[in-house]
Amino acid sequence: MDLQKQASKYYWYHSVDLGNGVIIDGDYDIREVLLHYGFQDRMDGMDVLDVGRGSGFFAFEFERPGAAVTATDICSCLDWDFVGGDEQREARRKAIGDEQGFTVEHITGAFEFASGVRRSRITSKLINVYEMSPGGVRQPKVRCCFCGVHYFAPPRPDPCIRKAVQADQAPLHRGVALVRGPGCRTPSGHVPGWHHALGPPELVGDEGHVPNRGVALRCAGFKQVRIVSRFTLPNRCVPSLKVPHLVAHADV
Repeated sequence: MDLQKQASKYYWYHSVDLGNGVIIDGDYDIREVLLHYGFQDRMDGMDVLDVGRGSGFFAFEFERPGAAVTATDICSCLDWDFVGGDEQREARRKAIGDEQGFTVEHITGAFEFASGVRRSRITSKLINVYEMSPGGVRQPKVRCCFCGVHYFAPPRPDPCIRKAVQADQAPLHRGVALVRGPGCRTPSGHVPGWHHALGPPELVGDEGHVPNRGVALRCAGFKQVRIVSRFTLPNRCVPSLKVPHLVAHADV
């Protein structure tokens, strides 16, 4: 069975280890910067929610040290946040044509393929982040929530994520959010709605409108927000693209 050939059917955002020495190359190899995230060495008995799993690197990384993981992603490529809103979304719908096939190839396929090869027990859930709730993810006692997804409007999803890990739970099950905030620089020229989407000035950093995720998390109701690290992650396919990252830990 040629795993590399089968894997080539899908888009890989992360480089993922399928086992037996087979590593699928993705746009980003997180292994090089994993220590920046401050993950625990052991996660036995911990329920983890991975919001925006991509190719699944982080979900598998949580499963490896013993966590029970629910990994979410959008169920359609048209659920992306589009610069330009509904008009751009409709244009993309027409350009894509086969919405389901495109979604499998670019969003859901890589994770499902890797999960099957690795014989993973991760629970897969297709849900938009804006619909997040304890019942919506069917894992009401989330102990840790990781969010590594890119947003067009960074402050908006944070309250949804907080609700997914909060509820009226015992202190032991209160969530800790680990948020990786990729840089979101204002593009050259004027894009209608871009600055509005980024939010008010106090939610935006001073590096070309890179969102300040620490402030955004506090505004969303998270407590004890701690900036753990800042680093730059290179894109393996486009060497000139180096994405600024910020990792924040926050308590519910």
